[in-house]
Amino acid sequence: MWDFAGISEDLGQDLRSDERGRLCERRDSWVIIMASGGRGYWVEEKFVVFTKAQQ
Repeated sequence: MWDFAGISEDLGQDLRSDERGRLCERRDSWVIIMASGGRGYWVEEKFVVFTKAQQ
């Protein structure tokens, strides 16, 4: 389903800054973020912002 070998640095998509999702997999410096509606994105981990958990 997720083709890590197919990631290309010249292809990309800008995501909204408020896009939220669940981290599903890590590989090298990349992560898969699953967002609502079944959308999934490979994202460089350095660009992922982890929010603090609510208590």
